[in-house]
Amino acid sequence: MLLHEIKSSHQDIVLCSAQKIENPFPGKIEFVHISAFTDQADMQKTCVNKAKTIIIDLDNDNDIMAAGLNCANENPDAHIVTYFRDAHLGTLLKQHCKNVECIPSIASEMIAKSAVDPGSSQLHYELVNNALGMTQYMVKYQGQPTSFNTIFSRFKQQYDAILIAINQGNGLDLNPPLEHVIQPGDVLVYIADERITNIDWKTFV
Repeated sequence: MLLHEIKSSHQDIVLCSAQKIENPFPGKIEFVHISAFTDQADMQKTCVNKAKTIIIDLDNDNDIMAAGLNCANENPDAHIVTYFRDAHLGTLLKQHCKNVECIPSIASEMIAKSAVDPGSSQLHYELVNNALGMTQYMVKYQGQPTSFNTIFSRFKQQYDAILIAINQGNGLDLNPPLEHVIQPGDVLVYIADERITNIDWKTFV
């Protein structure tokens, strides 16, 4: 999914592992084997201090916490994404590292939703898997102040995309009223077949 997402952005993916494995995608991603995620000398090989985004996916919450703190210390400007089985630890890491995004577990909610609305789980899966078609994306609005209705219409007419939410700095606002005012810098959340690039913001008036 990551390779599909950044295929046109010329970004490098580096997989860093403490397990004794081989590079799963030779020629497509870089690979670094380390002894521990807190070993400074080993971690320097990954160029973690230059990374734009760091994904931490480990089996143990304590290892995730240690790796998260170490990565945030080495690169305080990177966007760090991780998942804790213990949500409390995720909150604790977030308090110490402002750029950490801890993914919550929604397995129970998805089971309950599918029980009431059969097929819901497939919808959620497709919205996060860019290899299956319509997927959710985000973009920062760079036009003049206008209404949600105007942007909603332009996205559908010009790009065949559906605007579903906005973030004006206070979290996501799903399906806001059509007259809601969108300001420059607001984050727009939309569904489309591919990420929309080179948006002509001058038409959003």
